[in-house]
Amino acid sequence: MAGVIGILAAFSTLWALQLSEDWLVSHSGGDIRFGGGRVWIGTARGLALWEGPGFGPGGFRSFTTEDGIGRGAVSALAVRGDTIWVATLYDTTFRGQSFQVGDGLSVSLDGGETWRHILNEEMFSPLGGPDTPVQN
Repeated sequence: MAGVIGILAAFSTLWALQLSEDWLVSHSGGDIRFGGGRVWIGTARGLALWEGPGFGPGGFRSFTTEDGIGRGAVSALAVRGDTIWVATLYDTTFRGQSFQVGDGLSVSLDGGETWRHILNEEMFSPLGGPDTPVQN
């Protein structure tokens, strides 16, 4: 447990340092999860995996829409072993007002090697389920 606490303390420092986005998909983050022996970071522009050993270039692997996760910011993150669930949201404008809209859930069952993105419409169909989309 002390090792995990040390890693999380290091990431608090990492956030304070405002790392270059060349290293990390975004220097603005939210959720930090430890699972499968690795550290996952939800950011404002996607998901990051710290692979170490240091906090410089090459220490992080990024996941975005190009890798199969939803677009926008990671609003929630769950990790258990090699299974990763990611909820994403993006900004949109409707009738002159800005809103954050949930883009669905992305899941990897193999530690981030492959991803499947599930849109809200696929989970919440008016014909087969609740008619209110999830706002992550």
